[in-house]
Amino acid sequence: MECSPDLEELLRVVFKLKSREVDVLMTLCGGEMTVEELSDLLDLDRSTTQNYVSALRKTGLLERSKEGRRHVYSVNSETLRSEAFEKLEAWTQNKRESIREI
Repeated sequence: MECSPDLEELLRVVFKLKSREVDVLMTLCGGEMTVEELSDLLDLDRSTTQNYVSALRKTGLLERSKEGRRHVYSVNSETLRSEAFEKLEAWTQNKRESIREI
């Protein structure tokens, strides 16, 4: 799955993700990885990376599968897509109402 750089802003604004959570998601757009691989690529401590991955799994934006003895993580494209549309629509509606109040 390829992710457009424009997706970064959407993830921050609409999903209210932390900068490093966005980094994890954008990195996983390139394909599935282990926490260790993510840690190395993002130059983060393994436990810190695991915390970000766990938080993103709770939102449903990441999936985990098992390959042998290791867990690999990937972006849940379907959830990301559907929730992005839903959250973007709600955000847009809210901003429209704010503009009407001017």
